[in-house]
Amino acid sequence: MFSEALQAGRFYNAEDKANMGEISSAVLLCGSPDVLRLTHSNDAAAVYTWRVSPRKESVKKSQANKRRAAARKELLVTGPTNTSAPVAAVDPGMRTGGLSRVASGSLSGVPSAEEQVGLLEVSGLSQRGFSFIWRVFGGSRAGMASVAQLRQTRKRLAAMPTKQITVESAGAHISSLSLELQERVSALCESGRFVERHVCEENYRPVTKTTLFTEADASDPGVLSGRPPPNMKDVHVTVGLDKGSNHASVKIVVGLINQARPNNPNNIILAAMCPCEKDQYDDLDSMLKTFAPQVTALLAGGLLVDGEKRAERLLLTGYYAALCTVLGHKGPSATMPCLMCLSTRSPSREHSVLDAKYMMLQDVAAPMTLSSSTQFASGARVGRSGSGNDGSGGSGTPSERQLVHLFVELPPLLTVDPKQIVVILLHITLGVDGRFLFLATECAIKCKGSEARLRFTHRLAALLREEVGLTPVPYHSGGFIDRDCHRMGDRSDTICRLLLLELTEEYRTAYKRAWLLWNRRRKPLNRAATATAEEVKQFRADATALVIHPKRSFPWMSISPKLHMLLCHAADFMHLYGSIGLYGEQSKETWHRRYGQSARKYLLGSELASAAAFMRAIALALEACESDLAQ
Repeated sequence: MFSEALQAGRFYNAEDKANMGEISSAVLLCGSPDVLRLTHSNDAAAVYTWRVSPRKESVKKSQANKRRAAARKELLVTGPTNTSAPVAAVDPGMRTGGLSRVASGSLSGVPSAEEQVGLLEVSGLSQRGFSFIWRVFGGSRAGMASVAQLRQTRKRLAAMPTKQITVESAGAHISSLSLELQERVSALCESGRFVERHVCEENYRPVTKTTLFTEADASDPGVLSGRPPPNMKDVHVTVGLDKGSNHASVKIVVGLINQARPNNPNNIILAAMCPCEKDQYDDLDSMLKTFAPQVTALLAGGLLVDGEKRAERLLLTGYYAALCTVLGHKGPSATMPCLMCLSTRSPSREHSVLDAKYMMLQDVAAPMTLSSSTQFASGARVGRSGSGNDGSGGSGTPSERQLVHLFVELPPLLTVDPKQIVVILLHITLGVDGRFLFLATECAIKCKGSEARLRFTHRLAALLREEVGLTPVPYHSGGFIDRDCHRMGDRSDTICRLLLLELTEEYRTAYKRAWLLWNRRRKPLNRAATATAEEVKQFRADATALVIHPKRSFPWMSISPKLHMLLCHAADFMHLYGSIGLYGEQSKETWHRRYGQSARKYLLGSELASAAAFMRAIALALEACESDLAQ
């Protein structure tokens, strides 16, 4: 009767579930045998044996999340429900990311009150919304802090020196860059996640660091400009600024490269946010009046790393126009447009002496003369060409007058060594892919005539949209975003197939090889990892091929300052620091997107008040560690 009722499904009610579970356990696991033998209807016997296998200490993200969830489930059932109970020990595997902080939660791995405040700021959830969730999910029984606890924790965090925000007429700034960086460096050291970054010699070997930062070094001009000796122990710090997002504002970000993922937005410091309509020199000058002295104090004071005081190696990043503005450079229209060397823009009768001495951007295969390390120093002599204030009294030949200030017409707002200007890989990637599309059109016109231009561009646009899956964006001058540029490079053979009926064999082969050389260089250029000596050598060899091939196959192709930076200086930067992607400017674009998505949450009386509210929220959001955000 029991088996018939069981087969008929009469015991599948909710009240029978517990009893049926006990019966199943008694039948199938009686005595917890080590071997289970089952005979199927076809008389085939299956034997199941318990086997104990060692548990891996280090697992990847998905398995770590499963273990964490299982631990919470077990501890919530068997452990105490009082979340304020003292913690005797914490499994080091429970928290693998974020800043090293002492958790005040229970053994279940529930985020502390400080981390919960950070999570609320990251998600943009109001206290009213949190109160509703707190009641639904059991509140303190689930380890959630009460609204009163969160309010007290928020006040305490907001009063900390590293959370203070200074609001001025030009924008909102963090109060102390030195304290913020020191807190992050100390957290990395405590968790064992501080990564040493090196400067390499000519033989591709890292320079051995033997000396420490001392009080005497605080007055050294090289240290104060962010270029300590290669053998001095240092911390690599990037500074970049960019204007963007729907609510126009200049964001100044500071990156700490001595960690595994320096480009992660949670690892980037938003140092200042300045609403503005334009980002000309005078505008940036007013924005940097608060930030520049903090950089100087940081360079003069050093940072403590495991009890040792280190210097900071300052690297400047950003897009080309912003770099020129910060450094007081005239820009791409200057006779010497490159920020890293003295090459001239194009042949000129007036500056023929400079053309012969320092070569031109178009002389891609010629050796370049690098700029002096003090060219963009704060005390460098500057002045407008021929105005009488360039240090030469307006006398001498045009070339002699230009050599006085090298087109640094205004005082640099930040002091930096030209060798420590980061190659603008993001905007270079956008520019090169766009230039190659124009090059395809130019080749079609060269082979088929100007009447084929409109027909070919329509076919090319349809191919990019339908087969490659690309859509232009309303920004970047109507071009493509970084992700689409990489997709275009990976599927460049599709574009080359379109040229089968348009180009001659010579141009088609040359164009296909140009894409091949660029794709071989694009991936290591954007890779956020330290390259080996062999990879750097291969990158330099590919750079040489990419330099020579376009000028030889497409003689009408002009070399812009951005393309010159890629062709002639990217390999040198990778050789010196081992990577370009680790120091890139992608993080600023992330901050534009984050503010654009959350700007409606901080709508106040003015753009400045909204920027200050956003800065305060971001300061609190840093309390949420990466392991919490990953869930």
